[in-house]
Amino acid sequence: MSYPRRLYLVLFLLGSTTAFAAVKDLIVIDFLHMARNPDGTRERGYEYGFGDWDDKKKVGQFPDKGVIINFVGSKGGIGENRDLDFRKHSKARVTFVIGNRNQAESFGFSLVDKDGTDQSWDIPLKDQTKGVVLTRLLDLTQPARTDKPGKTPGLDLKKLKSWQFRGNYQDAPIELMIIKVTAVSE
Repeated sequence: MSYPRRLYLVLFLLGSTTAFAAVKDLIVIDFLHMARNPDGTRERGYEYGFGDWDDKKKVGQFPDKGVIINFVGSKGGIGENRDLDFRKHSKARVTFVIGNRNQAESFGFSLVDKDGTDQSWDIPLKDQTKGVVLTRLLDLTQPARTDKPGKTPGLDLKKLKSWQFRGNYQDAPIELMIIKVTAVSE
């Protein structure tokens, strides 16, 4: 009788250590979910828009779909000032769909930490399939550029205070639906 108990205990402990050793992916920006206000209206998944993307008729969130950037100029963006949790992750996965009328070659994702470091990653759209869900894995330790250096060199993934999606600031209009950003396990 003691043998099966020992085996059960070993299997339980092995399963437990495996579960604790693996870090799960974490949704950090979710445009699929729109919280409802007490008056029945829905909140959007971003705080502000700027430039070409500040047009509320052309940029907005659709419940259960994502944020639509509906054939507007590439000189703008959307964002939010809030803490993000990437402390156990050094990669992010952006999930999006390119619209049929898109002419932009890329768009960008940027993060800012508490000391002011602002870094960006470019997400290519050129030669990508339109109308299907796509993902792009970003290595948060290898940005395309540092837009603003902070007081301390490098981006502190434990102390992120804001994010933005931005156009590429070229003349071609962009048509895109952004679905979510996930912090990815190593």
